[in-house]
Amino acid sequence: MTQASWCPGRFVWWELHTPDIAKSKAFYEAVVGWKIAPVQAGSIQYTMIHVGGRGMGGMAPLADVQMQGVPPFWMAYVSVLDVDAAAAAARSAGGKVLLGPVDMPPVGRFAVLVDPQGAAVMAYKASQGDPPEVELPGPGMMGWTELYTTDVAGAAAFYEKVFGWKLRPFMGNPNMPVFYRGERVAGGLMKAPEGMPPNWLNHVVVADLAEARTKAVQLGGRVLVEELAMPGLGRFSVLLDNVGAGISLFQR
Repeated sequence: MTQASWCPGRFVWWELHTPDIAKSKAFYEAVVGWKIAPVQAGSIQYTMIHVGGRGMGGMAPLADVQMQGVPPFWMAYVSVLDVDAAAAAARSAGGKVLLGPVDMPPVGRFAVLVDPQGAAVMAYKASQGDPPEVELPGPGMMGWTELYTTDVAGAAAFYEKVFGWKLRPFMGNPNMPVFYRGERVAGGLMKAPEGMPPNWLNHVVVADLAEARTKAVQLGGRVLVEELAMPGLGRFSVLLDNVGAGISLFQR
């Protein structure tokens, strides 16, 4: 039996809060190639997203979010060794704890944190340890999670205190600062365009960007950014899915 292990500071799970799970399931299975099916976790039935036979995320009813008027959204989970300590650090760094810390047997313990600029993220410790780390995420996997914020310096200070991340240039490029956890990249950081609320954007790897984008539009998605190049890395498109949640499609 493999011994449970944790990788603090790494994004380990992604969850879509949707008003229509069946509709979201049809969209992402066609566009991204995910296998999405209900599973039983203790007394809880959960809709799991599988890639290559492994769980990498899930879907939950938007109605379960006890906040009126919240649009569909993706929530990214960051592994921590102590959820309560992360929540306390978030408060002391000027953020808020929207929910928790709370146990969800047999899955783990979590808290929803909101940074001082308003972006939400999950601090999470899985009961059975984190999933194995993949060096180069393939099609269907989350390849990149990036914060768009109104205050780059303020966000950097907050996440360093809460998750231990350090802001450094990516591959020596001073115009591309990213969060590092030790010597590994944790996620991206960008100044939000005028009018965009602070948020975390997830980039899903696809085999063919143009094909995936076309399918997304056919199934009710709306393209926000047609295509942008990341020199040396790939290309991506930003869109709203068929229920209105933001997602990016990325081709290496």
